[in-house]
Amino acid sequence: METVTQLLARLWQSVFEATAEHLVLVPLFTAAMLLLIRSIRNRILDLSGYFVPVRINGKWDTTIEKDKEEQTETRYCTGNEIAQNFSAGPDPSIPLKEGRGSSESISEESEEDHETAVLHQFFNKVWGKTESKNDPEITFKLRGQIVGEKLTLVYRETEGFKCGAILLEIRSLKLMEGLEVGCHRESPKLFSKTYTWKRRRGRLN
Repeated sequence: METVTQLLARLWQSVFEATAEHLVLVPLFTAAMLLLIRSIRNRILDLSGYFVPVRINGKWDTTIEKDKEEQTETRYCTGNEIAQNFSAGPDPSIPLKEGRGSSESISEESEEDHETAVLHQFFNKVWGKTESKNDPEITFKLRGQIVGEKLTLVYRETEGFKCGAILLEIRSLKLMEGLEVGCHRESPKLFSKTYTWKRRRGRLN
């Protein structure tokens, strides 16, 4: 037969195991419930987008104006220059088009891939976050509102010092264009760049 000491030892072990299990499961369960509640809350609030004239909630891809040093100069050609170059023979280093005048940049794009964004909406109130395409660990929190057919947002780096404002004109359900104005710790000067948002392909989400 087991002695009292052995019984107490077994009882203590059972209590210890149950307590350890409880301490592990409760935080996990709580975290899962908080994530679920947050997701349901955002979904419910996003439903208000069906009752407003401007709906922008969902997932977006953004592009931003390249830094000045990354952009190439644009060459302008008049009609006379086109005629002179044509009579002299084509110059492969100068791309030209027919017409009264033309301009063509050596670089194909003046903007570059910037971020992925998720926006939530409750009537005209908007919030969300962006994630850098170059470094997914760099994220920003967004908050703002819709004014007419314009979207104004204030952003702040989640773990950093970059902050600023975004001013976008809502062109359609799939396109917004405007400016990003901001500052960061590396430079004391404000910057302003053209900013384009395109909704990700697929259904509105």
